Amino acid sequence: MISMAKILVIDDESTIVMVLEEILQDAGYEVFTASNGLHGLNSLRKGLRPDLLIIDLLMPVMGGREFLSFVHKDFKLSAMRVILLTGSIPNEKEFPPEKFYQDIICKPFNIDDVVTSVGRLLGDPGNKCSGSLS
Repeated sequence: MISMAKILVIDDESTIVMVLEEILQDAGYEVFTASNGLHGLNSLRKGLRPDLLIIDLLMPVMGGREFLSFVHKDFKLSAMRVILLTGSIPNEKEFPPEKFYQDIICKPFNIDDVVTSVGRLLGDPGNKCSGSLS
């Protein structure tokens, strides 16, 4: 039996989380969610090992930069692939170092772009899904 790739989506906007969860599940991925970086970090500490993280850059409690700095201090977690999700391009100080992520997707996003990016990072560029969120 083939195991589905695991994706952890971390965003404080529940609508974004629901949309990403639905389109990624429809594309054949197992999806886990968290409403901020601290909740996501707790999931990792409890043993969740996703193949990919999709994380919002700016969130209350713990944002993407702080979350990724914690993750990259742990050798077992530092190899996870990461897509940053952001509604605006913040100043340079709010961005994590480039070595911490592989792609950036800006909100509002096109569903095809999300699925294509996820497929590319997980080695499955043939995954298709149609539609958009604007």
